[in-house]
Order: sequence, then C-alpha cells, then structure tokens
Amino acid sequence: MIKRKFHLDLGEPTIVVRGQQCNHGPWQFPKLARTKNGSIYIKWSMGTDRVEGGGDLLGQSQAISDDRGKTWKLMPPDDSVAYDTMMPNGKAFAYFLGKAAHEVNYDLKQYTVACDGRENTSVYFADDIKELDRTTIAVEYDTKTGELNQFPVKINWPNMALTVYHRDYGDIVYPPCQMMAISNGEGQLVLDDGLYFCTYSRGFDFKTGKITKHSGRYSVYVFRSIDSARTWDIVSQVLVDDDTYRTRENDPIDSEGLCEPKMRKMLDGSVVMIMRSGLNYPTWLVRSTDNCKTWSKPVEFDDIGVFPQMVCLDCGVTVATYGRPEMRIRATADPQGLKWEPPIKMELNPAGKNRPWWWQSCFNTSLLALDGNSVLMAYSDFNVPNEEGEPTKSIMVRNITVVFDE
Repeated sequence: MIKRKFHLDLGEPTIVVRGQQCNHGPWQFPKLARTKNGSIYIKWSMGTDRVEGGGDLLGQSQAISDDRGKTWKLMPPDDSVAYDTMMPNGKAFAYFLGKAAHEVNYDLKQYTVACDGRENTSVYFADDIKELDRTTIAVEYDTKTGELNQFPVKINWPNMALTVYHRDYGDIVYPPCQMMAISNGEGQLVLDDGLYFCTYSRGFDFKTGKITKHSGRYSVYVFRSIDSARTWDIVSQVLVDDDTYRTRENDPIDSEGLCEPKMRKMLDGSVVMIMRSGLNYPTWLVRSTDNCKTWSKPVEFDDIGVFPQMVCLDCGVTVATYGRPEMRIRATADPQGLKWEPPIKMELNPAGKNRPWWWQSCFNTSLLALDGNSVLMAYSDFNVPNEEGEPTKSIMVRNITVVFDE
C-alpha cells in the first residue's frame, strides 16, 4: 500500500455542448479519446437508447479541445481518434464493428432454454441456430498512416448465449458480433501474454453449457488474442450467482446480473475488474493474479453503480467513476486495487420541483488521463440552464486532480 496520503481536487464543470430536453438517448453517454495530433476528442449519443433504436444523428455529436478540456470546438464526424492498444503486427486495435438489432426471421420455438421476464426476453444457445450470421469484423489503426482498416475475426466462444427481445411488433435480436461490440467503453487490455477483451452477455457457463436459474441474467466474459486480434479465445468468465444476483421485496426492478465490466492492470501486475449489476444495485469488484484466467470471488465495491470507469495514473492512484441514482468518484493508492478511499458524491444541477432523480443525468461517465496526476471526466447533466434559464441536456467535463497531502 502506498503510504502517501492524498485527496481528489474536483475542478469546475465545463460545458462541451448544450442540447435539448428530450427523451433518454440524445445528448448523453459521452466518450473521451485522444486525436491523432494529441488533442482531446469527445463524442456522445444522438440516438435512442433502445435495443431496436437506430443510430440516426439528431444533431451535433463530436467536439475537440486543444487546452485540456477548458474550451471545445464542435466538429463534423471524421476519423480523428488515435488508438494506442498496440498489437504484435505493429498496429493498434481499435474496436469491433457492431450491427443493429434486426427482426428474427427463423423459427426459435424449439430452442428456448432460459427467460428473463424483467426484459421480456428468451435466451438461446447461439450454436444451435444454424441460420445465424456469425460474421465478426474488427478494425485496426495504422499509427504510421492514420488509416483504419477492417479485417475478419474468429470468435471461439463455446456455449455462447443469444438473446431475443420480444416486442409487440415482433421478435428482434442482436447478431453475435454485437456481443463483442457492446463492451463498456474500451474493453481491451494488453498484458504480457496477449491482448485481452471483456464484454457481457447472458450467463451460460462457457465450459459446460450449464443452465442455472440465473442464466437469463448477464455475466462477464473475457477473451484473449495472440495473433493481432484475428482470433479470440474465451479464457474466463464471472458468472452471476446467488450472491451477485439480488432482488428487493416489493420492487419490480431486480438485479441485471453482472454487466458493463471495466478492467485495468494494477501496479502490482494484477488485473482488477469492476462491474454493474443494475439500477440501485451494487457495483462488484473482482481481481485476477493470473492474467484473467481466474477471478476472485466478487466483493461489493459500492452499493450503486452503472457504467463504471477506471483509469490508472502514473502517480500510483487509480480513479473510478460510476453512478445512478447519483454520481460518485472513488480512488485508491493500493497497488492491488483492493482498498479504496470512501466515495465522493459529485453534485449535479437539481432536477427541479416534482421531478425524479433520472431527470438529472444518464450517469454514464468517461475518463481520460491528462497527465500523471490528473484525469478528465466526461458526463451528462440534464439541467444546465441556457441563456433563458431553461434546463438543457448538456455534455460536461470536469478535471479531477490527485493532490498528495505530504
């Protein structure tokens, strides 16, 4: 444990863009990255937040800052982002290409094995459904030319689960490639024996195909590639169980299972992962000391938390952000990532009289290291006043600085 005491200094919030008051989806879900020339890049959602929702833009969705996030210039969509997850072929892994959900046009009645009444879904073994399009495409970044190149990928995932969403207008499904594309922000991690990637899906045991009472809920899956992302082999998973799946009496919204994982390599060489389990349900933490092959028993990281984010700074402090129904920041100087300081609540603009907490933010955050002691945090605030004093859904950033007390 690093003995130096520290605290976090939260800078003033900065507005990236003001949007409009509208349904859940547009002007939220921000994502930070670096550009090819070292500037800070941010993008955010302008589509509906639904499985069947499209990605049609309703307005501005990207901006650039050249002064560490103090001011922002709106920009049209382009390929400005630089990627730095280097692979053996000398190029950087960028992302998996996802595909929109589509209508099911084949008979699934004979295949149902698990259900989730919470989301009105049925869960199937993907290997049973011969009609499925299993094509998966990834993208790599050429750091010399700045070009993005697509290439086919093979995913070795025994007992992969496929979820079909039942809607009034028919059944819809994500193709298997989308299971790789939905990772929590940056899902990849470079270790000494390969490139790793984590995502989440319904919870079949990939080794045995065992079906449990929790198979209709999410579990986390970890993959490894040793051939520059051309082939991915599943190496481990964190299965939801009785301890991590929770229900509340007289509460119609129960736990989602384990999802939205974020993993980072700690100073001692171990890997720590934190995961969401649902609205008003705990964030869970697991640790691996054998390069993601096995994981410790999940322990409660905090009593709430969606879309958890983590960044490890060169000063030896790791910062995490997460939220819903409030925004929280937490940090640790423990090289193992097990002992964390108490969480800090970050205040947002109030939702207004007679409005519930979900009028405050989507509570999804993004983190980007600025230097060895500071990180930029992006988030949404649904009640930033405009010139007329009216609340607007807005994309915000805030500098978090580690200050040592001795």
